[in-house]
Amino acid sequence: MIRFTHPVLAEYCMASYLASQTADELRGIVTAHRWFDTPWYEIWPLTAGLMAHPGTLVELLLDTPTDSWYEQTFLASRCVAVAGARMSTELKTRVLSAVISATQSWRSFDRERALLHLGELVHARLDEAVKASRRLLNSEEIESSTLLRVAGLLAEIGDPAGLKIARKCVSDRGVPTVYRAWNARAIVLANDPEGLVALQSAIRNARTVSELRILVNAIPVESQVGSNLAAQILRDHEVHTRIRATVGAALIRTGDAHRIRLAKELAATPLTVWHLRAALISELLAVGEDDVLQLGLELFDDPNLSADQRVTLVESLVRRGETAVLPRAVQMLSRRDISWEERRQLARSVVELGPAGIEELLTQVRSPLDIDLKMRHIIALVEAGECLDLAAELVADPGAPAWIRTRVATSLLERGYLSIPHTVVAELATDFEPEHDFQGELIIAMAGRDIPGAGAAAVSLLGRERASKANYAGSKKFIGGLATAGPEGYASLDRIARDNELAEEDRALAIDAMADTNPGEAAQLALSLAEQFTKFANSRLTLLLADKGVVEVADQLSTQLRDEPAAYRALFQLLSSPRASQELVEALLPAAHAATIAEAPEPPAPLTLDSHFLEEAGITWSSEAEKEAITDWVADRIREKVSTKVFSFLTTSQLDEYEQLESAEQHVEFLATRSGGYPELVRSQAAVVQQEIRDNPSIVPPFNVVQTMQPMRRLSYIAAAIEEWVILTQSSGPQSSAQFLAANESVIVTPEGHALLRIACQMTAAWNPYEGHQFLVEVALRNGLQASRKLMEDSDKLHDLLREYLNEGNGMQLLYAALAGLVLEPGSEVVAFYGALGAALLENMELSVALMALSGRSASEDQRKDGLATLQENAERFQWNEECVRVLRGALRNELGDIE
Repeated sequence: MIRFTHPVLAEYCMASYLASQTADELRGIVTAHRWFDTPWYEIWPLTAGLMAHPGTLVELLLDTPTDSWYEQTFLASRCVAVAGARMSTELKTRVLSAVISATQSWRSFDRERALLHLGELVHARLDEAVKASRRLLNSEEIESSTLLRVAGLLAEIGDPAGLKIARKCVSDRGVPTVYRAWNARAIVLANDPEGLVALQSAIRNARTVSELRILVNAIPVESQVGSNLAAQILRDHEVHTRIRATVGAALIRTGDAHRIRLAKELAATPLTVWHLRAALISELLAVGEDDVLQLGLELFDDPNLSADQRVTLVESLVRRGETAVLPRAVQMLSRRDISWEERRQLARSVVELGPAGIEELLTQVRSPLDIDLKMRHIIALVEAGECLDLAAELVADPGAPAWIRTRVATSLLERGYLSIPHTVVAELATDFEPEHDFQGELIIAMAGRDIPGAGAAAVSLLGRERASKANYAGSKKFIGGLATAGPEGYASLDRIARDNELAEEDRALAIDAMADTNPGEAAQLALSLAEQFTKFANSRLTLLLADKGVVEVADQLSTQLRDEPAAYRALFQLLSSPRASQELVEALLPAAHAATIAEAPEPPAPLTLDSHFLEEAGITWSSEAEKEAITDWVADRIREKVSTKVFSFLTTSQLDEYEQLESAEQHVEFLATRSGGYPELVRSQAAVVQQEIRDNPSIVPPFNVVQTMQPMRRLSYIAAAIEEWVILTQSSGPQSSAQFLAANESVIVTPEGHALLRIACQMTAAWNPYEGHQFLVEVALRNGLQASRKLMEDSDKLHDLLREYLNEGNGMQLLYAALAGLVLEPGSEVVAFYGALGAALLENMELSVALMALSGRSASEDQRKDGLATLQENAERFQWNEECVRVLRGALRNELGDIE
């Protein structure tokens, strides 16, 4: 048997052999290796490139009853990208049509893969692929993300249609930054001058460091154009300093002499900001540019350099063997303004200098320095095998702070020092109130050294963690650490998984971690404990195990294909595993193919947070504004719980991917396609929130205490309550209006409520209902709520007040009291009459006549007679213009024809 030391040579030899086979001979080989045979993935396109008639291979790949995940289409597409020029137009069109169809799949997994393969065809300058991609740009059926990806593919080859969209995309802040980054990269690869200008403008105008970082990271600095653009960014003082430092590091790592010279020039000039100078010098030292050592020493002593910048610089200097900074580096270890992690890195760098560095640290340990500031010295020395007995004495000292003893004990165990009494270690690991977060590290170290009690300590710690947090996301880091701690760590994971008193997140994560060591046992345990987990936890655990190639969960995963979008992707990952046998692949292909061609399912009914939902939780409200605020709060609480549950099962790469998403649409799609049981999770957490409120109603914030709200939120809330009050007054009458005002006194009867009503009064030319309500709030503010309620509930009280204001000649109060009466008693002839007199006192004759006419239309003859007498009496009293009085008489008599 021939064995190849280099896989590429093996692939080439195999492809050469296959290229010489007949179609019948090739058919059997394709059948045997077409599905999830990783070593053959590169062989197929290589074979096509060597064949005289590559269409034969493509036809064999397409000749299959099932094309699950479009896998055979994509294999054929790779062959077309390599050898399309020697294939028939009909065959190329057939493959391309299938790839284009996949780009419009409702499944994001299919779309993502299809776009990658379409990109290969476009990059191969296949004319049919370029034309089809242009047609996609004009399609109204594809998603915006797909359109922008296609535009980026075309832009990369300099296609005008793609570049036009790419230029616009990179400058459009309304487009998610990740999508803009695709097109930013395409513009650089195409060396498009207009697009480069747009990209530079987008970088300068980025609103956040995150946005800026994503755009800059998209620039391929390995290309000449990308390198030139990065150099311009490095020089640009308008770009955030940290981003310039990142770009500088990328340029330095390219090894290009010109770029390194530019970095040195910027590092040398004092016109460059200090942070950037320190970062560039540190990076230059890291790649061996020792001619900047002196510059680094000079900059280190500059007082403008901040503590974190100084740490990075001094660490680089120490690692280059520059002992001149050693005393100052050790001194920095004793400063509280430098973070714990930075001191850890610095201490290790000092130890790496050898005897000189160790001696400096030992001197500090023997000094009268506070014990907490000696911590990094001691731990660094322990890691180097020094100071072990002294460290052990510290661990055994019950008078020393527990957190210090715990951290030092961890370091000793990790070093392999096992002379610490096990009882001391167990005591530190199981302290119920440790007042620090380092017990997990100690327990992992215990497990790694087979110290008795690690499993019990792990269970105890997880139980306390769960009890101390309202929304518990599981201890992923701790459980991951146990997975690296050997047999005892594995036994601890098994114990955690079986303990039904612990959170299901920790138990499921423990099973997932066990799969790294024993996949079969982990799968068996997951199946045996399935009834103790929620549907969400079971679904998510199945997905995690599938991603690790635990083939034992294949049947469970295949049953989820119909209902769970995430299962479709996970089954592909599972069958790609080396543990997946050919028999298993063949058995599951039909179900996967059915899922591939299936129509998109109906979306699950959304959770409705309606009145019934709130009432079931025992919640009451006094206004729609309060109900809306409570509903928003409940929704946020449910969302927080759901997110906590979902994130507890996301892998590190998935979390990184999620953090780059910006729009709510992206977030929802991501979670729905990466997390099984998502709809059920939302409903279950909604029920949890309902029960929490029933158990403790005080957790619902008092939204009617508006003083606790932010100013604009407060004004919006008050305005909504006032609007509801005004509408209720008009629709339900004074009794309901008074009750509403009483229930929402703390919201409406406030200076802000009065001010908002005053503004609303001024926003229309004619009188409006806000004027009457303003008067009622004013009375409540001046005389108390009960005074206002009496006017609303007893019309005689209001009429008495109107007469009182008239006797005083107080036109303003008379008018506003009358307008209040009109919203409470629409069309009241008495109230309208007094309102007309109030308007006359204010010399607003237009309003006076209108109100008098309103009174006259419904007044009885006796009322008109009494009204005319009162009008005449007050006209003489206040010496009103005779013509005005004449018009008011006509209005009161309902003689509108006499009114000019």
